[in-house]
Amino acid sequence: MKRILFLFLVITTISLSASSLAPQDVIWTNAVNVAVNGNTLTGHTTNSWSAGAFSTQKIDAGLDGYFEMTAQETNTYRMGGLSSSDINAHYATIQYATYLVVNSHVRIYESGSYKGDFGTYQTGDVFRVAREGIHIKYYKNGSLFYTSATTTSSDLYADTSLYTYGATIYNARISSVPEPASLALICLGFLLVAPKFLRRS
Repeated sequence: MKRILFLFLVITTISLSASSLAPQDVIWTNAVNVAVNGNTLTGHTTNSWSAGAFSTQKIDAGLDGYFEMTAQETNTYRMGGLSSSDINAHYATIQYATYLVVNSHVRIYESGSYKGDFGTYQTGDVFRVAREGIHIKYYKNGSLFYTSATTTSSDLYADTSLYTYGATIYNARISSVPEPASLALICLGFLLVAPKFLRRS
C-alpha cells in the first residue's frame, strides 16, 4: 500500500512540475486604443501605431520562454513580440517583434529596425518569439525562420502594437520554462522527503 501511495505522490509531483511548463493566456495591462477580450486585442485606431498593450506575466531573467499569437485576418498591420519594458504603444519600442503585414507577408522588426521579409502567412498560422538560452528565435507553425543577431538575459514581457482599425493580436500566449536544474531539484527533494513521510504513516 505504501509503495502505491509513494508512486502516486511521485507521479503527482512530476505532473505538477510539468504543468508549470504549460503556456498561459496573456493577461494584458496598459491597454491603449484597443479592446481587450481575454487574451485577444482588437485595435481601435486608424493608420497610427498608437494602439497596443503589455503583458502582466513575464519570462524571468535568464530563463527560456516565448510569446505566441495566431494570425486571424490578413488585411491589417500589427506586431507582437517581446520587450523588457513598456515604453509606449509604438512598434519601435518592441525589442523583438513579428510584423504581420496587410499583404499577408511576415517581417521582423527589432526596436524599430527592419530585419527582413520572411514570406507569407495565412489565417491560423501560429507565430512564436522565443528566448532560448540568450538567443531570440522566431517561429512559424513550429518552424524556425529567423534568429536574432542580438542576445538578452533580462526579464521579457509580451508587447504589442497595432496600426489598423480592427487589427487583432489573437489568442496571445506566454510561457516561461523553469531551468531543468530547478525541476530536478524539486523531484530530488520530494524523493528524499517522501520515504521518511511514508515510514511515519
